[in-house]
Amino acid sequence: MADQTTRRRRRPSSDDPVRPDDAAYADLSRAARAAVRSEPDPRLDAFAAHLGLGADDDPAAPPRRRDERADAGEIETLRSTVGALGARLDRAEQRVALVTWILGAVAVAMAIVVIATLARGAG
Repeated sequence: MADQTTRRRRRPSSDDPVRPDDAAYADLSRAARAAVRSEPDPRLDAFAAHLGLGADDDPAAPPRRRDERADAGEIETLRSTVGALGARLDRAEQRVALVTWILGAVAVAMAIVVIATLARGAG
């Protein structure tokens, strides 16, 4: 007895609505080939770079071996970057806490309005 959860692949019949020899199917294939073969759009490259994706213009420094030590300038740069990121994280946490309190106050106010409306309607 065959398993009821399996599907059998059916062969295309002549009454299928989409067949590979249709003009629309051919146009789609032609458009796909044109998109793959076309030159890249510089606007997309700029957008990807804005998102932090894609190749960098300044290649990173070659990886350092484990026994090599970083110089003082590099360490100071890293410390200042970590400090700036920490400050941004602290500000973001403060904003989230503020928004949470505001939303909580709005929810309490809405609950009071609903209760007052129900009490007025019942009385």
